[in-house]
Amino acid sequence: MRRDKFMLTVLISAVLSACGGSSGDSTPQPVVEADTAQLKNNAVAAIGGDFDGNISAVGRMFNQNRSVVVGTTGDVVVGGTDEFQQDIETETDVQESIQELVVASLAASEGSAGVTTRTGNTINIDPDETEVCEENLLSSEDQLFGASDPTEFDNCRELVKDLTVQLVASGEESGSVSYLFKNEPVLTLGYAPGSESVELDFGGLRTFTVAYEDIYYGPNSESAEFPAVVTGSIRAATVTTNDTPGQEAGSVSLDIVKPINIVNSNSAGQEELSMAPGTLFAISADVGTGIGSLSFDVGAISAAAIDEDSQLGKLNLAGFTGKADVNPDNGTMVVSNLGLSRGPLSVSIDNQEVLRMTLQSFGFQVSEQSDALTINGDLNLSLFADNSGLNDMAEEDFADGEPNIVSSMISMMAPSGTAFSRAGSGAVQIGGTGPFTVSYGATDDQGAQEESVVVVNAGECVESYLPDEDDIPSAEKCL
Repeated sequence: MRRDKFMLTVLISAVLSACGGSSGDSTPQPVVEADTAQLKNNAVAAIGGDFDGNISAVGRMFNQNRSVVVGTTGDVVVGGTDEFQQDIETETDVQESIQELVVASLAASEGSAGVTTRTGNTINIDPDETEVCEENLLSSEDQLFGASDPTEFDNCRELVKDLTVQLVASGEESGSVSYLFKNEPVLTLGYAPGSESVELDFGGLRTFTVAYEDIYYGPNSESAEFPAVVTGSIRAATVTTNDTPGQEAGSVSLDIVKPINIVNSNSAGQEELSMAPGTLFAISADVGTGIGSLSFDVGAISAAAIDEDSQLGKLNLAGFTGKADVNPDNGTMVVSNLGLSRGPLSVSIDNQEVLRMTLQSFGFQVSEQSDALTINGDLNLSLFADNSGLNDMAEEDFADGEPNIVSSMISMMAPSGTAFSRAGSGAVQIGGTGPFTVSYGATDDQGAQEESVVVVNAGECVESYLPDEDDIPSAEKCL
């Protein structure tokens, strides 16, 4: 059994690839007439199935659009790529891999020694520790609790004593299953015909992980370095809109639903991370048509760290958005609302800004027919860097005896309708409206300033997307 917080890794992997969720609906529900055993079996049969189908559908949709997503886009942006030359794997086994564990935790097998009580639609289960810790629940290489020898098995049973499970039925085939550790929610799985979700509570996860370390490795183990404050939750969800073989359609998403806050203090300093609610990604896929989309709406992110020298570093991101739609019928990928529309990305050291990036929201379309990327909405990207501050952060000194750049900036601009493609020579070719403009500026520690502007008009080529003053735009470079 490795000592690298294996349980933490397994639980997070389960959240990103499995099932569950919570409805948050407080409306009184009529009592479901089905018996307790049937409700347990229905939950077992449901959990993981929709995730299997929709994760597979997303992979198949990607494969249907691989030529434009990877091929054409890769050719235009980087001059070709060897990545994803083959279809990605679309077979999934989420339900199969977790089913035995779900059965044991719900005391759903015939003759289970787990204790079950029911009040109305709420079923409380105190699972049998031996059943949950059986070696055959997971393969010997990836055991959840490491019960490969008597000592490990006893440790597992000691840990599972504080695990309880609550199934709340909202219908015969719908409800939620909550896993609580020391009465704190850790995982909440939601299921209904055609949908599933799973919510991971970081506070409960911390409580579980600290107990795991204490039981398996003693109270002075690495758990002492686990962050003192961990709050918030994330939810993975899936919805099936068509389960007809060969015509599958649905969606998969991952959201921050409760603000995440992590605070860690140790002898080396203090670190803090906060993330506001937002959509990390949402993917929809229709295997029958090959049409799909990916969107994200990341909320505010703030990170801060104080080192042993009391140097304060901060990172702030107001938010980041974007959406991409693909259609294999016309061989296009359309990207929209891509940018830092709520504010810049910034990094500061002791309240001195050392890095700032802005990106005005815009879009673009990639087409297999034209082998071009065409801007929709003005492209306006800028990046500023305080090199002296960045050197302090990296604990590097400037070279002696020659001027050193202390600050620099770069900006890239192109009006809507500008097209980027690769000429036969491999150079970057500008088409459409144009021009494509790249501006540079730098200041050294002796006060000298340097500025340059490269303008690439429609019909001209340059060697790269970051041309310098020696990369003179010309039509001849396109040949």
